[in-house]
Amino acid sequence: MKGTILDFQPDSKQGVICAENKRFTFSMDEWKYSQSARPGQHVEFSAHLGKAKEIKALYKAPNAIVLASDAENAVKRSKCAVASLLFGILSLIFISSLLAVIFGHIARSKIRHSHGKLIGNKMALWGLWLGYIGIIINIIFFIILAAQSGSGY
Repeated sequence: MKGTILDFQPDSKQGVICAENKRFTFSMDEWKYSQSARPGQHVEFSAHLGKAKEIKALYKAPNAIVLASDAENAVKRSKCAVASLLFGILSLIFISSLLAVIFGHIARSKIRHSHGKLIGNKMALWGLWLGYIGIIINIIFFIILAAQSGSGY
């Protein structure tokens, strides 16, 4: 059977292959190629009970139909996760902290419900942490500023 790798997590050495409008899980123990698996890579494999076995990488796309389906099944990075991290980095500005938190929660929700089509969970998590830290720092800053302006009277 021929298909395309939708997702691969190097830390757990697990992934998902899409073929014939079905998804098959695999582990690197079944990988028969010198280079590591990567999303978007075309493969040939045998399937057994929803698991891919004896996986071999293909150098060319198996056929044009698979290529057409790859466009809709391709793994993409969540734009909300990128926005969350960016605003988290800029979190010394109060509104950026709020936006980092908002986009982080939206991104994590979309990634969780995308069935492997979106990635960027760690990026969104970093944006959330930086956003929450930025909110705390800004609140402390405003309290200190209010205390200093009130002490002069």
